[in-house]
Amino acid sequence: MSDSITIPDPDETPTDHLGDPDDFALDEWLEGADPTHRSVDVYAAGRMVAQRDDLERQIKAHEAPAVRALGGNPADDLRRQWRELTDKILASKLTVEIRALSKERIREVTEEYRKAHKIKDEWMPVGPRAMFDPIKMKKWDHEGQQQAAVLDAVVALVTRDGRRIEPAFRDAEQAQVFIDKIGPAQWSMVEQAFEDAVSKSPVIGVDFSPASSSDDDGEES
Repeated sequence: MSDSITIPDPDETPTDHLGDPDDFALDEWLEGADPTHRSVDVYAAGRMVAQRDDLERQIKAHEAPAVRALGGNPADDLRRQWRELTDKILASKLTVEIRALSKERIREVTEEYRKAHKIKDEWMPVGPRAMFDPIKMKKWDHEGQQQAAVLDAVVALVTRDGRRIEPAFRDAEQAQVFIDKIGPAQWSMVEQAFEDAVSKSPVIGVDFSPASSSDDDGEES
């Protein structure tokens, strides 16, 4: 039994199946539209990561063939400690929600930062050599301006139990303490989330089936 073939109507335009354009209310669609938001998880229990690393090394050493040949599995207790430590780290999770900023808003934030820190426009590095001039870079304070833009883009902090803190920070001082506490590696993840919100289109329809998903600790489920 062969499948039936539908022959397109030569008088039908390619967009006829979309219906009457007048039936689409763009204003209603715009009311529910927002710039892209992205999120990233950070953890307060940074010190425990070193303990977790140590346990992983011990587990690997105990599972060496020469050790396992002695009988039993000496790594079982270490694995239990590893799971308990992992749970403690995950319990300290905080999700940072970031929104995309327009070019105009980024310009406003950076200009406000330069004005507050008395940074003159003529100090802006120009040309490939100037970009590597440490004195000019320090005066221009590119990192400080970028940090100001990212902080402006932070919409909220969400705790592991779903509590939403909005606005995210009480003031600039608390925001700086947050950056210092989570450390440069985790802050760079927040910065990357901002870059993704601004420059990457969201990919919708990713397969989150059990075969392709991962646990919070990065292991596939």
